[in-house]
Amino acid sequence: MAIKNLAYKFGSIKKSKPRFGRGIGSRLGVTCGKGPEGQTKRAGGSVGNVFQGGQTVLVKRLPLLRGTRNVKKSIKNLLVNLSSFPIGVAEVDARSLVKFSPGKKVKVLGNGEISSKIKVFAHEFSKTAKEKIEKLGGEAVVIE
Repeated sequence: MAIKNLAYKFGSIKKSKPRFGRGIGSRLGVTCGKGPEGQTKRAGGSVGNVFQGGQTVLVKRLPLLRGTRNVKKSIKNLLVNLSSFPIGVAEVDARSLVKFSPGKKVKVLGNGEISSKIKVFAHEFSKTAKEKIEKLGGEAVVIE
């Protein structure tokens, strides 16, 4: 063991808290580290986090929204086209073709063509989709 390897145990030396207003040589004298005069130098002189320099605050500029929202209107149908159906499958659940979450409904649209007889399960079908499925002898099953 050499003298150059000696060190204080970690945590044994406590750093003293800064002493404000004790002369210019202390780095924290006169203005105590708060800078020149002004509102922010005073005690309790901080501005709020929504203060925008005297401009009307954003929260007050927005209209007041009262009442409840219609949840049923906000639920949108998830749409699936016939072109996205896999080829050579006897049965397809349309929910497996989209990122399905409970409370939403899957609707099958008639864009695209299908080549074989297929049984499709979905919440809703468009007229053209239902016609194209049943034209080939398939079945469009409405699920609840």
